[in-house]
Amino acid sequence: AAVLYVSFLLLAVRVHAANFNAAAGSAVAGQIAQANALLYRYRETARTEFLSQAQAAVSAALASAPADYLAQRTAVAVLLATHVDHDLLARVTELNRRFPDDVDTYALLIDAELALGRYAQAEQHTQRLLDLRPDNLPGLIRTAHLRELYGDWQGAIDCLNASLNRVTADDAELRARLYTQLARLHFGAGHS
Repeated sequence: AAVLYVSFLLLAVRVHAANFNAAAGSAVAGQIAQANALLYRYRETARTEFLSQAQAAVSAALASAPADYLAQRTAVAVLLATHVDHDLLARVTELNRRFPDDVDTYALLIDAELALGRYAQAEQHTQRLLDLRPDNLPGLIRTAHLRELYGDWQGAIDCLNASLNRVTADDAELRARLYTQLARLHFGAGHS
């Protein structure tokens, strides 16, 4: 009877631990989703309170699960919205090493390199991103940015047009950003 009791007790402890871990994972996923939504709102409105709230949400996620890849990637995205330094580049490079085929991490890596003026490295990583998935939206957007930097106005316009074809109608913020960038490119190219 004692062995049976101990067996049931151990089973109950395992079930409780599994339920606790699932609940904690769910809470972290919710905090990451909240941080991403707030970052989206910040990009849409440029209101810094959304960025502060996103930072708080991602900090809470990292406090609960410091090794969580998505929480770390979201933290990098939030930090990229405020500043870029070599420490941040090192963080995103490490994330890229952990999951080298993650398109969103490559995009963050490229953004950090562009912000630091590391154009050759950004170009190499953009090519790698396009090699992974030739028509992916983050790759096309970064390609357009690089082409603009190198003065290839028509190439940048073509990439942005291809990007717009991949953005759903309900993603108004991204569509607005791309249309604004497209207008700037047409003006820069001398189109009236």
